[in-house]
Amino acid sequence: MGVKVPSVRRTDSLYAQIGGKANIGAIVDRFYEKMVADPDIRPLLAKANLAALKQQQALFLTNALSGPADPRNRVTPPAHAHLLQQPKHTERATTHLALVLSEMNMAPDVVDDVMERVTQEPERDAPDADDGESVGENDSRQEELLGALAAVSKSYAVAEFQMDGTLLTANENFLHATGYALDEIKGRHHSIFVDEAYRQNPEYREFWAKLNRGETISAEARRLGKGGRELWLQATYALLLDLDRKPFKVFATAVDVTAQRALQQEVKELRVRSDISNPTSIVSEADLKGDIVTVNDKFTEISKYSREELIGQPHNITRHPDMPKAVFKEVWSTIGRGKTFRGVIKNLAKDGVPYYVDAVIAPVLGENGKPMKYIGVRYDITAAEIERQDMKGFVAAIDSSFCYAQFNVDGTFISANANFLAAYGYRLEDLVGKHHQILVDAERSRSDAYSTFWNQLRSGKPQRDTFKNFSKDGRQIWFQAIYGAVRDEMDRVTKVIAVGTDVTTERTAAVDAAGQISAIGKSQAVIEFHMDGTIVQANDNFLRVMGYTADEIKGKHHSIFVDDAYRNGPDYRPSFTISASSSIRSPSPTNIAKLSPKPSKPAARSTNRKRKRSASRTARVASSSPKPGLCPRLFATSLNGTTPPRSLPPAIP
Repeated sequence: MGVKVPSVRRTDSLYAQIGGKANIGAIVDRFYEKMVADPDIRPLLAKANLAALKQQQALFLTNALSGPADPRNRVTPPAHAHLLQQPKHTERATTHLALVLSEMNMAPDVVDDVMERVTQEPERDAPDADDGESVGENDSRQEELLGALAAVSKSYAVAEFQMDGTLLTANENFLHATGYALDEIKGRHHSIFVDEAYRQNPEYREFWAKLNRGETISAEARRLGKGGRELWLQATYALLLDLDRKPFKVFATAVDVTAQRALQQEVKELRVRSDISNPTSIVSEADLKGDIVTVNDKFTEISKYSREELIGQPHNITRHPDMPKAVFKEVWSTIGRGKTFRGVIKNLAKDGVPYYVDAVIAPVLGENGKPMKYIGVRYDITAAEIERQDMKGFVAAIDSSFCYAQFNVDGTFISANANFLAAYGYRLEDLVGKHHQILVDAERSRSDAYSTFWNQLRSGKPQRDTFKNFSKDGRQIWFQAIYGAVRDEMDRVTKVIAVGTDVTTERTAAVDAAGQISAIGKSQAVIEFHMDGTIVQANDNFLRVMGYTADEIKGKHHSIFVDDAYRNGPDYRPSFTISASSSIRSPSPTNIAKLSPKPSKPAARSTNRKRKRSASRTARVASSSPKPGLCPRLFATSLNGTTPPRSLPPAIP
């Protein structure tokens, strides 16, 4: 790629031709932007004072290009000469300056002359231009400029376009960045490197309009490589001018910054994550000794310490005495090896209130692979931990006193506690995965009632009853229990739990007692009262003896069975003032009363008197309170004049 040498030499100074002081400043700024962006030169300028360098470089260019004389007549060298010791660095600096001049739309012959001046020792008395230059000297300057452009081509992705956007040529760096071969893109429009949306956007048409108006464009641009692969380029589109100073070609140079862009995006994401975590997470940094270096607001909020109180202190400033030292030894052992620690830690706030955190502590590793510092991110789980401990205590209380089991919604066992296993004679491994029907007989397992039992549990309806089950060895087990559904946060039933107790002994005793009562009912006259003396019911023996029907006495007071003298006497009323809180006791022989049967019609008075005498019986009254808190009742059994038994079995309501 050549630069045409003008046929007419200018007689004004190069300083004036490049625009004087105003453009010198712009040239210097752009020059150092490229220098700092160059990965080979950037480290050399890392500790330099750029402002001072720019000031000195402006003086150097002013002197070299025959600008206003220095009042002190000083000879100013290039500002960066002492920093660029290697020839390759000097060549790259020269290349950057040539590129800046081209991007600023300066004529090729001006660029040529400027580059010749700045590569020589400045001489204050040198003429502005040598009208007697030989063609050989001019060719030499052209070769130098071509060399500078060749250096640009080695460092940058370079492409040339016609003014309508048609690609003329591209170097290897450009082809490597885009993934194309030259014959795939030569003669095609620049639009193949942009997506359809941008191609149709007025902004893209304006991009080429600016270039055709002679404007230079520098920007970080999103482009597409072969196959639609995304890449980001830091690109400059400069114009090459003909002898009439009209643009005839677009000269594009670019650096592939895709990796840097990805890194920037990662940094942005990390910043967003940090912004999200700071209000919700307890974050701190510690040095290698474990002393706190930084804390976020959440740390101070939860710990009740101020930043000033925390910075420089070891992390055990918040350690709770309940936490074993072994836990912290494990923390330091883990992060010291470059690993991440996670665990629940109980801490102590400044005001003495404990709090729990789910802590993740990780080392930040240096280039040598060893920790440089430590970062801790913690989540306040105090409420959840206290609830967990309460639930643990609740479950422990159940475990100690009740039979407890968990089931899947299909009825298969998940777990069972020791009480449950002892009651049924199973080991846990005998039950896990087996269906609940292992506890019931074959007839019940096939019944509609059993299917309904599980269907209702799956729909979330609890089941309460005393269930007849069977142990592993075939023993009959009466299980007084409640089966309840456990729901998730969406109110879906996820499992079933059963809590109950083995009431086999009590159930057997109750059945025996019921048998005894039934036997009594068949052989004796029995009547049942409320505690106020109101009749609840009576058996057939009683009704037959007393001459009443059930409807005639139900709801009536016991006093219908005694005469007025006894009813109003001192020995009758106390019998029905028993408190509902009285304990159940075996009746004493004093609980005996004379009862009168139903009066007969007057025509049979003598017969009635005889019946009254013959029907006079002794009755035994017993108080019964089958369940605490319920109103007790009285049971009376007529012994037909025989000696009463020493005790009666408990009543079954």
